Amino acid sequence: ASLLKDKVESVRGKAADALRIIGRNAIPALLDSYSLASKDMKIIIISAIGGMSAEASDAIPALIDILVSGGTDERAEAASALGKIGIPEESTINALSGALADPKSVVRREAALSLGKLGPEASASIAALVDALGDKKPDVRWRASEALGKVGISSTNLIPALENMLHDEYDYVSEAAQEALDLIGGE
Repeated sequence: ASLLKDKVESVRGKAADALRIIGRNAIPALLDSYSLASKDMKIIIISAIGGMSAEASDAIPALIDILVSGGTDERAEAASALGKIGIPEESTINALSGALADPKSVVRREAALSLGKLGPEASASIAALVDALGDKKPDVRWRASEALGKVGISSTNLIPALENMLHDEYDYVSEAAQEALDLIGGE
């Protein structure tokens, strides 16, 4: 853990990765080093926590704080980490749903992707994901379409919203909408 404070950033990065391998017991050391870390190191720390998957459940509150108040890259990585942890807690679903309205598209995209990873247990996010289908950025619409296919697996009321996406100007968005429709039983 003391290597997280090394003067050489590559050493700190390797230390964070080693702590990821150690798992849950390393979370306090990773979070303690976060506040003093450089921007790049913060991303490495968040990524290491996300790489622990469900074992990092103790870090969910800290990741939600980062998602709400971190810099753009930190918010996007926190959204991604919450999806990798994969525990559909109400606080996680609410934070990711809120992040769908983030001013930065990279954060919105990662939030949609992570909600999809949480699956049907994240059904409380359906309204926010439907709203994200109208996002000006195609990558956000794409990930929202994909997520709706995974989150709204039994919600046939999503069919009209997804059918509208079949005519998106970007093929990958319309293809994701079609895949989502296939998953939930639409046309």
